[in-house]
Parts: sequence; C-alpha cells; structure tokens
Amino acid sequence: MAEAEQFGSFTEPETRDELGARGCSYYPKRDGSSAGSLPTLIVGVRDEQAVDEVNDVGLGINTGQLNGREIAQVPGPGGCIIALALSDQARVDIGVTGLDTEPACELAAQVADVVEPKLPSEG
Repeated sequence: MAEAEQFGSFTEPETRDELGARGCSYYPKRDGSSAGSLPTLIVGVRDEQAVDEVNDVGLGINTGQLNGREIAQVPGPGGCIIALALSDQARVDIGVTGLDTEPACELAAQVADVVEPKLPSEG
C-alpha cells in the first residue's frame, strides 16, 4: 500500500502468511525521539473466511457497509480490525495495533477508505 505514508512514518512493509491470512505489516519507524504510542498497520487477505466469521475479541462487533461493501469493525484492547468483504467466503482485514481502541478504530477506518476502492467487486 503505497499510501501508508499518509498515516505515519513506517519501515518497508513485511510480508506475512500466518493465522489464515496473507498480507503485509507496516511497522512504525522509531528514532528514539518518538514519544507516545505509534501504530502498526496490517493488511491481510483471508481467502476462506467471510466477514461474518470475524472473531469478537471482547468489545463486540459492529457491522455495516462501506461504499456498498459489507464490513465488520472489531474493536479490541490496544487495537482495532475492520474486515471488508471480498465475497461470501473471503475478506480483507485492516488492522491497527499500538494505539488505544478508539484512535485505532479511527485510523483503521481511514486505511479502509484507501484500501476499499482498490478491491475487486464483491462476487
């Protein structure tokens, strides 16, 4: 995701293929002078898990739509995930960790706004 820099200063993305998802993690650049929490962004494709299969991590699941696409927001302690439907059986997860729940969900929503238009139509 070339647009990651609009959300902060990140190291080069690291590819990952674990826990049923393949994707990239964007870790914040830390220069020693950075104060406070810095977010990590994660974008993962789950080829065999639908939006309605997302796990509640203790703070509930909020469902809705983004540009006509089914989504599920999963707030959690120290982060937030927004799952975007690709089909009845696949989704893309946008994750933010390293921040309190509310700012993590706000940042995840901003990232989802950038990622969603790049996804294929649901089908």
